[in-house]
Amino acid sequence: MKPEIVAPGHEVPILMASATGSGTWWGWSSGTSAATAWVSGSIAIFLEANPEMKRDGDQGGGTAISNLKMMISQNSEMKENQEDHDDHYGYGLLRLDLLINETQNSSSESGIRSSDLVSLRDIQIKYIQEFQATRRMTASVPPDNSTKDTE
Repeated sequence: MKPEIVAPGHEVPILMASATGSGTWWGWSSGTSAATAWVSGSIAIFLEANPEMKRDGDQGGGTAISNLKMMISQNSEMKENQEDHDDHYGYGLLRLDLLINETQNSSSESGIRSSDLVSLRDIQIKYIQEFQATRRMTASVPPDNSTKDTE
């Protein structure tokens, strides 16, 4: 059943390289490319906190990917009044803090304190709000090779 989860994919702040290699600047991306980066980064952070879940870790191997997918689905935030898989929202919004919290509850080896998990969610929200406010006040300049008009 697709989608399995959803991730932020509308006006996500991203770092963009200039076409000439003379620097970088912040831009905004929407769509699956932005959501894919969010999910990939979340999985990388999760695996850093839980090295035993990596392919070559103690709980890795052939079932590691399916186990991680199941854990992500079980620890995603469903939309209001959603009780099961939805054809538009999947199992809900990827929540890295819930995923790490689940492994913290089942194992004391991760080294992440539950007080850190609450602040992680607060940081995500603050980060997005700050960049959205900046986005509204700043014109976006596309890369030199872009076909999109400037705002």
